[in-house]
Amino acid sequence: MEQPIAQYNKFGGKTLYVFIAKYANLIFGSIVLTGLIVYGLKFLPESIQHLVSPINYSVIGLGTLIILGAVLAGWLEYSHYRIEIYNDFLKIMRGVFVIEEIGIPYKRIVEIKIHRTLAEQMMGLANIQIAIFREDDKTTSGNDSIIMLPALTDAIANQIQHSILERANINETAIEAPSSNLNS
Repeated sequence: MEQPIAQYNKFGGKTLYVFIAKYANLIFGSIVLTGLIVYGLKFLPESIQHLVSPINYSVIGLGTLIILGAVLAGWLEYSHYRIEIYNDFLKIMRGVFVIEEIGIPYKRIVEIKIHRTLAEQMMGLANIQIAIFREDDKTTSGNDSIIMLPALTDAIANQIQHSILERANINETAIEAPSSNLNS
């Protein structure tokens, strides 16, 4: 089997943080719900107050398990995220419980963009958008599909973009920054 020219699989703490933050709704919801339940148990009738302490521990334990599960899911997604550059194609591996492997021949790559939101610029992160031509895809207009490589450091994003451009013979690239409407 052919060996990759370049392999990217350790993206740093900022990228790990972004992957965990994807589960922030679950984490925040668990904290709020646990707090509300524990607070609400104060208002139970006196006849069943002896059950409050075991219920508190159970609710807090369940909330903690949900938070740890969300952090673990983010870490698993981060640890399975890998990009490999070969002579003839780009290979992307990602997923939590089901690992998806995507192979993209360079001849199918139409465009590659580096996209940075304001928050990502502040953190030194970027996303790569790869537009690929798919003859068999009838669901997208113009038969193009977009593959997103999220939460890469600026340096890694630029290296990957440069490597793909060298091999895919693409003439144009774009670096997108968020648009701002400043009225002066």
